Amino acid sequence: MKPLVFVRSLLMVTLLFMCSLLTGCSSKVEINERAFVSSIYVDKAEKPGEVELTISVPLPNRMAGENTGGGGGGGRPYAVFTKTGTSLTEAAEKLQTDLTRKLSWGHARVVVFGREYAKAGVGDTIEWLFREPLFHINSYIFVAPGKAKDITSLTPVAETTPGEVLREFANQRNLLQTQIRDVLMAEADNQGFVVSLLNMQNEKMISENNENMNWVGLQGAAMFKNMKMVGELDLDEARVIAWTRNNLKTASITIENKKEKASVSLYAIKSDLKAHMSQGKPVFSIHLSAKGQLRSIYPPHKAEEVRRIQQIEKQLESHVNDLVLSALHKAQAHEADILMSGYRLEWKYPHVWDKLRPHWAQHFKEDIQFRVISDISIQYFGSEFRT
Repeated sequence: MKPLVFVRSLLMVTLLFMCSLLTGCSSKVEINERAFVSSIYVDKAEKPGEVELTISVPLPNRMAGENTGGGGGGGRPYAVFTKTGTSLTEAAEKLQTDLTRKLSWGHARVVVFGREYAKAGVGDTIEWLFREPLFHINSYIFVAPGKAKDITSLTPVAETTPGEVLREFANQRNLLQTQIRDVLMAEADNQGFVVSLLNMQNEKMISENNENMNWVGLQGAAMFKNMKMVGELDLDEARVIAWTRNNLKTASITIENKKEKASVSLYAIKSDLKAHMSQGKPVFSIHLSAKGQLRSIYPPHKAEEVRRIQQIEKQLESHVNDLVLSALHKAQAHEADILMSGYRLEWKYPHVWDKLRPHWAQHFKEDIQFRVISDISIQYFGSEFRT
């Protein structure tokens, strides 16, 4: 056989062999036969001992109709379904039974707990989601002011679905970015965690033909201990805790006294939490830093008045320190280690952590001290720049 003919024959046999390996997947589910869950809402059901599960599913055909003006039908570009059951597994099974498409949990990025459900405990939901192989543990968590299901009625003006609105709250780093994995880490070592707390208002919206619509925003944070919501922080306290956890990207602070009123926008926000021992007890030092842009000041300010700017910086630093300590004192009163400071202690003093870990919540409340040091430098004054 000629060399060229042999090579061609060998190549043909190889190709045929490779084609024989390209078998189909008998267990596949086509995309157009799936319902992709984008957000999950969990509440206590009216019947004692039952849980209410609500899911939001986008409707691609209606999304296309909105963007192109074509025939996608009217109405919202998403659907909301609710079922109750003695467990989340049962409620999810009921949802699947009544749907014509196979539920897919892999696209869910938001989980919202109703207030009453959060107070009773969210452990069963966290366990259920953790055991779902397709669910992402980096999904964001929120707590609703009332029932979680009511959040689905918000008007997603700038986004497509309610879940996208909530996801962008976290992605924009406007407040906290608590995820499922944070909860799992906190629970593993008997520590607490903190979650953004939503609010809901019914407002007349110009973009919606001046109709009254539901608008959802952020009002603070919910503190958790042993998977149960035990307390709340107001918006200012939640914002500095987000700063301390390196969740915050920008912030604006206004200070006022008898002589003046000044507003400053902060950027380049950083935080560093360190543990050390003092007189046999753990002490945590929190170092916060940021640069600022002066937005307004009254009475009017002259650029050469450096001393006045230094005074404003000191007032800002004192204000931030007070807010952090106020938030942490609330957390200690509820035995909720919302900064997960126990991990810092474990990293630096593992032998101390081994001793304190079994009763960490009690030690966190009674024995732990926090020291806060803030460094805020105002750099910009509108069109003027400070060197």
